[in-house]
Amino acid sequence: MDIMTTLFDQDHITELYGYEQRNEGKIEGKIEGKIEGKIEGIKDATLNAIRNLMQSLSISNDKAMALLMIPEQDQAIYKEALSKENQKE
Repeated sequence: MDIMTTLFDQDHITELYGYEQRNEGKIEGKIEGKIEGKIEGIKDATLNAIRNLMQSLSISNDKAMALLMIPEQDQAIYKEALSKENQKE
């Protein structure tokens, strides 16, 4: 196969491009999955800390979040999660 055929072989170029795109997609997917996993882990640990304070000190979720210095803009996320847990029980 001469160089011109190799350079302009559309099937070969398409195959190489597709291979590179698939690899990039796999890498991006793995990174996104790891980030999402870490976020969920942090959220779960925070919820456990809130629950433990509420139970140990007999305080409200608002007070527990204040003690943990959870930013106000994040508190709604935890209140919703705690509310869903209470509905299941």
